[in-house]
Amino acid sequence: MNGVSLPSLDVSMSGPDQLDAGETGTWTANVSNGTAPYTYTWYYKYEGSTWTIVGSNSSSYSQGTGNGETDFELKVQVEDTDSRLGKAIKNVVVGDFVPPGH
Repeated sequence: MNGVSLPSLDVSMSGPDQLDAGETGTWTANVSNGTAPYTYTWYYKYEGSTWTIVGSNSSSYSQGTGNGETDFELKVQVEDTDSRLGKAIKNVVVGDFVPPGH
């Protein structure tokens, strides 16, 4: 690459920060400063567990919560055609939320 440094691969994740018990959320990886096509790997973990691969080859991922579900984290790792890596992590709070004013 003639000593030229490529800009870092920037990854962010959009989607809900909170879900009610029994609800499903969808999160999307947003990538910049990279060379498409991208390879996506999605990971899931709850407190006290280790990361588990739950999806790949898609820029979005959906996860439902059970009635006894606890808070969890999602991570997406993205690789571009220049082998640059980037990741984003989101904490998701699960509970029965009451809208303000109710």
